[in-house]
Amino acid sequence: YRDLDDRLRRSVSETLPEQRSDTDGKATFNIDLAGYGKGLYQLSFEADGYDSGDGRSVNARSTVLVSPLTTLVGSYSDGELDYLRRGSERTLHFIAINPALDTIATDDLRLRVSEIRHLSTLVKQRDGTLAYQTIDKREQVSETGFQIAAGGSDWAVPTGKPGDYEVELVSAEGLVMVKRAYSVIGSRNLAANLEKNAELEVS
Repeated sequence: YRDLDDRLRRSVSETLPEQRSDTDGKATFNIDLAGYGKGLYQLSFEADGYDSGDGRSVNARSTVLVSPLTTLVGSYSDGELDYLRRGSERTLHFIAINPALDTIATDDLRLRVSEIRHLSTLVKQRDGTLAYQTIDKREQVSETGFQIAAGGSDWAVPTGKPGDYEVELVSAEGLVMVKRAYSVIGSRNLAANLEKNAELEVS
């Protein structure tokens, strides 16, 4: 299963203050996660412990997924999404889980489909030339209510119209819970491949 693509890609390192263990050899470290927003993060904790007498040391490392959200949504497809033939069949399966990792039902989601259009525009360069630059423009195609059953729910990927698309599941609070891109291949894709290397000199 995959959640929102970039949630696990942000990397931040922090050095915590030293702590002295109690009589049972335990020490507590306070980790402030308030500044990391509403997402899903992989927390890796590594500690070095030193004996106050002879200086011998031990090392421990632990990794856990953390999130302030009460519900997370994941998805998987029954095949590749980057090259779908027009009229072919492809399915996305969605599940929702709670902090205990139990699958749950949720009915307060919106399913939004947007088409990504690749537009070429002339941009002035520092050397005085104009160069074509591709800009992605998103146009919303549809938005409907969506429910996820306790055992998960399927969504049939629409493949009737060629183009590059993005599907998002959005919570009632407007938070994007999951986002997946897919491409339907056809003559329209070929027509959109514009020449990007041509340059014009400014007189």
